[in-house]
This record gives sequence, structure tokens and C-alpha cells, in this order.
Amino acid sequence: MALTEALYSEVVGKLSVHVLCPNVVATNIIKSERNRPAKYGGPPEVSSAREAGQKQITERFKAFGMPPSRCAELVFDAIQSGEFYILAEVEEDPGYVRLEAQTRMNAILDGGLPSRPRSELLSKVFDLRRALPSNNR
Repeated sequence: MALTEALYSEVVGKLSVHVLCPNVVATNIIKSERNRPAKYGGPPEVSSAREAGQKQITERFKAFGMPPSRCAELVFDAIQSGEFYILAEVEEDPGYVRLEAQTRMNAILDGGLPSRPRSELLSKVFDLRRALPSNNR
């Protein structure tokens, strides 16, 4: 975020720069390490147990997350309106991204430590004991 804020300061009036702060989006991001180029060490070796866990979490991101098309709509709307911080909230967890930002800023201003507010949605995503919703996306 700090790099993007600095970039904004450097290119203001020349380029459009925005920060996307998404909640859970239905993508394969959890498996993104597999795309690491060889010049940066390549993809890590993943045990079969870790791979199985990643697969489960990926399924849960897709089941509970907002559709990527919805996230894209929010990004395009922000670009058109000039909004810098794009708080991509999931309908099932309204206000969480904003609460996360407020929690971070309060910790900074109050000399506190980093923490993350509790989210029922994130609990559902990362608790493998919970059933997936029946309306799987």
C-alpha cells in the first residue's frame, strides 16, 4: 500500500493509480506460488498434505468469495470516479474491509500492535471443519 501511495504522489495527474483492498475473492490466489518464475527460485516444493490443504482453501475461496467479475466492477467504478482506495467488500461480510483499515490506523495512531478484527466470513473460509455452502459458485 505504501508503494502505491508513493507512486500516486509521483504520477498524480499523469496516470491513474489505485489501491485494491479486497475481502475474499473467488480466485486461485492461494495457489499463486506455482507461478513464481525460475529466476526468483521457481515454485516451492509442496508436500502432498500442503497441496491438499491449498486445494481445500481454494475451493473455500471460490465458495465463499465474491465473484471476480464483481471485484472488477468495483475497480472499474473506482477508476471512473477517481476513488483511490477501493474497499472491495463481500456482501456476506459488509464493512469488514473498512473495519480492518480502521483497526490498523487506530493501532498506528495509538502505538499499538498489528491485529486483525474477527470476521465470520474468514472463519468460514479457513475452518476446514465447516461445510461449504450448498450454492457453490
